Amino acid sequence: MSRHEELGDPAGVSLRTYAAIRAALAEGFTLDEALRVEAISRAAWDLASVAWGERLARELRAAEAGELAMSFQAALREAEEAHARPIRPADRDPRAFVDLIHAVKKSRAPEALLAKWGMRRPDIRRLERAWAERAAIDPATREALAAAEVAPRRPPTPNAAPRPALRRLPPVTSSARSLDVAPEPPLQAAAASPRPIASPVLAPDVTAPTAAPLIDDSTNVLPPRVAPHDTTMAAVDGAMHASEDGFRAALTAVAIPELSLEAYAMFQVELRMKGGLDASMAHRYGVASVAVQRALELRYRDVFAAHPDMAERFASKLRELMATFGSSS
Repeated sequence: MSRHEELGDPAGVSLRTYAAIRAALAEGFTLDEALRVEAISRAAWDLASVAWGERLARELRAAEAGELAMSFQAALREAEEAHARPIRPADRDPRAFVDLIHAVKKSRAPEALLAKWGMRRPDIRRLERAWAERAAIDPATREALAAAEVAPRRPPTPNAAPRPALRRLPPVTSSARSLDVAPEPPLQAAAASPRPIASPVLAPDVTAPTAAPLIDDSTNVLPPRVAPHDTTMAAVDGAMHASEDGFRAALTAVAIPELSLEAYAMFQVELRMKGGLDASMAHRYGVASVAVQRALELRYRDVFAAHPDMAERFASKLRELMATFGSSS
C-alpha cells in the first residue's frame, strides 16, 4: 500500500474525482454543477481540494518517484477525454489540425480566438493527443502532419459540436492500479524512428525516456533558481540562462528530448520544488543530465524569443502550475 493510500481520500474525495472536477471546471461548467454530479458537498470539496493540492506539492518537493503526480495526470486525461466532442475538420484532416494549432499559437488572444470558435483549451489538448496517437502508429499520418508543418495556412473555421452533458466517470475496473486511476497502455516504440513533428504543442504531454549521451557537467555553471512566484518572462529568462558562453557549442553532442509546452512548464515547476534535477525527473522527462537540461532550456529560450505568444503561454501555464503545486510550504 502506498503512502497516499494509507492517508486515504480527504473528505471522501478520491484523486480521480478531484481530477474530474478540475476537468469539468476547465470545460466551463460551474463548481456547483460539478459538485452536484459528483454528489459532493461544497465543504467536502473545500477540504479535499486543499488536501490534494498539498499532497501533490509535497511529492514534487520530495525526491519521490512521482506516483501521485503521474496518477493525477492520468486521471485528468481520462476526465478530459470524457468531454470529447467532434471538431470538424480538425479531428479528421491533418492539414486542418496543423493549421488550427498554428493559428492558436500565433494569436495575440488565443483564449478569445478559441471562444469565438466555441472551443476551450481542453479541446486543443484532446486534438493533440488524438493526432499524436495516430502518428505513433501510422507513417502516412506522420508524413501528412510533417508536410502540413512546412507551410501552414489559415485554418478553415472549426465546427465544434455542442458540449456533452456533464456526467460522472464510469467506475474503475478491479484491474486498475492504486490511487483509483485506470492503468495506461504501455508506450510502443515507433517503427523506423519517424521525424518528430516540428511544433512543440504536437508532442505528447510527457515523452518517453530517451537515450541521451552524457557529457561532462562539471564545467557548466548551474543558473540561479527563479523564486517560486516570480514567473515573469524577464525573471524566467534571466535566471535560467546565466553563464551560457561556450555551452552552445556542446549542444550538438546532446540528445534534447521533445517536450510539449505544458510538459516543459511542469518540468520547470518540478525543478523549483525539488531544487534541481533528480533521477525520477531524468527518467520521466528524458533529461539524462544537467547538460541536457541546460540544452533544453536554451532551446526554449530561443523559441520564446522568436515567438512572444508562446512565451506568454508558458508564463501563464507556469503560474497556473505553481498555484496548484507550489502554494503549500
